[in-house]
Amino acid sequence: MFVKPCSSSTRIDDVPQRRRRLACMSFERPAPDLTKLLTAWEEFERGEQQPGKVLANLKTAGLPEVLNELIESGWTPGSGAG
Repeated sequence: MFVKPCSSSTRIDDVPQRRRRLACMSFERPAPDLTKLLTAWEEFERGEQQPGKVLANLKTAGLPEVLNELIESGWTPGSGAG
């Protein structure tokens, strides 16, 4: 589990006792999962999922991070490995 410490702006007094532990925890997104990305897309192509669900699955599986990394690396369609 990836946990960041509380920020200085967190007001712990504003959080109920039973939630205090979780109030200070923020989780980092896991690394993109290319298998999950492909699975989500294939489910859409087969008509097994609605577009909104596919977009949610693609986002959860890390598509924004993959696209950003491709852009940063200078990759363009048809350019091969980059």
